Amino acid sequence: MTRHPRISHSLRVGMTLDVDIHDLGHSGEGVARIEGIPIFVPGGLVGELTTIRITTVFPNYCRGSLVSVLTKSPYRIGPPCPVYGECGGCQLQHLDYGHQLEWKRDRVRNALGGIGKLPSVEVRPVIGMDDPFHYRNKVLVPLARGRDGVAVAGFFKPGSHDVVPMNGCLIQDSRFDSVIEAILSFLDRHQVSVYDEQTHTGIARSILARASEAELAVYMIINADRLPESDQLVAALRGIPEISGIGLIVNKERTNVPVTDHQQGLYGSLDVTSRFGSLTLTSPAHSFFQVNYRQTEKLLQTLKIAAPEFYPVVFDLYCGVGTLGLSIAAQCGRLLGNEISPIATEYAQKNAVQNGFSNCTFVAGDAATVTEKWKAEGVHPDLVIVDPPRKGCSPEMVQLLMNLRPHQIVYVSCDPATLARDLRMLAVNYAVEWVQPIDMFPQTAHVESVAVLRFNAS
Repeated sequence: MTRHPRISHSLRVGMTLDVDIHDLGHSGEGVARIEGIPIFVPGGLVGELTTIRITTVFPNYCRGSLVSVLTKSPYRIGPPCPVYGECGGCQLQHLDYGHQLEWKRDRVRNALGGIGKLPSVEVRPVIGMDDPFHYRNKVLVPLARGRDGVAVAGFFKPGSHDVVPMNGCLIQDSRFDSVIEAILSFLDRHQVSVYDEQTHTGIARSILARASEAELAVYMIINADRLPESDQLVAALRGIPEISGIGLIVNKERTNVPVTDHQQGLYGSLDVTSRFGSLTLTSPAHSFFQVNYRQTEKLLQTLKIAAPEFYPVVFDLYCGVGTLGLSIAAQCGRLLGNEISPIATEYAQKNAVQNGFSNCTFVAGDAATVTEKWKAEGVHPDLVIVDPPRKGCSPEMVQLLMNLRPHQIVYVSCDPATLARDLRMLAVNYAVEWVQPIDMFPQTAHVESVAVLRFNAS
């Protein structure tokens, strides 16, 4: 028999309450408290008196929906997106952009002070964007059939897999609008079935697209071995001037995570090339890459400020296609990079060659395993760059960094909580000099940070 935790407070689903919003949660939702129980309210802002309805009840917290705002925050603005609140892509469009940046800085500071026990670390003002819209260079857009049977594309409603149809997304590259329009027209014209998650039937699942300054590569993800009338899809998309490549990804699994092992090229090249100053980087359209080119420039500038010296040996861990390490390769005697993906590692090596660097070696595999091998071979890094996934470094990797004792560590993170957790462990041997947040994801609750650590010999 399953035992459910006992709910000791009086809050119940359907209750309507007037509450004060006193904080924002890590996902950007307003936070109120009743009977000491936090209530998370998407759309609420600090300082507002609101009417809310309880939607979900747990023993230690609740969720609510915003019914009305009785006293508005002076920083509340009208969100420009017509489906904001329905679509789960953005969380902060109702908050003035300057105060989005202030909240993100506070979020990093609070994580360092609370989780990291590092309250005195300097957290610099967030580097924001002049125009915080149309920045996403990569999208994964689910497909569905509307009630009238017409094909639609959009993002999922928060907490569901229901597609919210959209005519355009204000945070993605505007060139994707014409791609999505062309594909929807193709699906309807040729009566191609659209994937149904409940029955696991239908062919067209989603659209994956990536853009650079001059290129646009597009995949259709399908639940079949082939796409009917695929030549007509190519014809429809080639009418878009920037289209550089068109392909299919076969994904018959019961998952929305793109399985990219089974690909079919239909037209052109599915690699995308971007330039950052004198650095040229090529990567497969489906692979991981920073989604905001304009802010990636600022990330690389921050890295050069953090690591301005000549370094005989540099480790670039979780390196992707080499973006961070290659940006300072000219000031390295030797650059050793590691990424778990063999494809990304192959492209990192190609990027080193096309940029004229002969001092770089990239190795595929688990970060801790590869780094341990380098250590066993007697290779000692002067600088280590780490850019792990959202979950942060593994405990083994953190301990290995402690044992390696490089003179300097530059830790790039997309999650303040896991950054703070890892810095707390590293602070035993390292002084955290400063942390620079960068707004890679405007209008959302996400924030990137660059932390600079130096070995504390004392």
